[in-house]
Amino acid sequence: MQKTNRDAIVIIISLIVFIVLSYFFIYPKISDLREKNYNLALKKDELKKTQEHLTSLKELAPKFDRKKDDLNALEEALPYGDGTEDLVSFLESAAKDKGLAILSITPQTLDEDSTESVETTPSGFKIAKIKSEVSLTGSYPALKGYLELLEGARKIINVSGLSISSAAGTLNPGNLVITMSLSSYYLNNL
Repeated sequence: MQKTNRDAIVIIISLIVFIVLSYFFIYPKISDLREKNYNLALKKDELKKTQEHLTSLKELAPKFDRKKDDLNALEEALPYGDGTEDLVSFLESAAKDKGLAILSITPQTLDEDSTESVETTPSGFKIAKIKSEVSLTGSYPALKGYLELLEGARKIINVSGLSISSAAGTLNPGNLVITMSLSSYYLNNL
């Protein structure tokens, strides 16, 4: 009987040791495993949301590219900042391309107080006007090509006056002397 009591005591002590070990070693591991599973589920949800967001961004990319082309065209038509240098450069290169010689370009930025010079946009920009006087010399077909190039340009250019006279008495008597009054526009921050 003593052996069975001893066996029962060993079994009871073993159970107590197992329960104590379980409480101090196994239970924390199980709790840690549950917490890791919970964090893993949160990370999976976060990853799923990120993938959905990435998919929506990929769907928007082609639309953005189309809008980017529109924005570039708008920036060419209505450049930011004082566009005088760009306008003069454009007028010179267009004249050279069409075989006209530039005698003079006189840009005149209008006063900011002038009602003709400024329109304010809802986003706080002002659209300012640059008026210029351009004197050229060349043939009538070259003038026609120059005007067509100005008309087809993305930059907004309005020709408000055109004066044509003979270049008789100059080095090229067959050519014309052309004087144009034109205006262009640019964006400026208030």
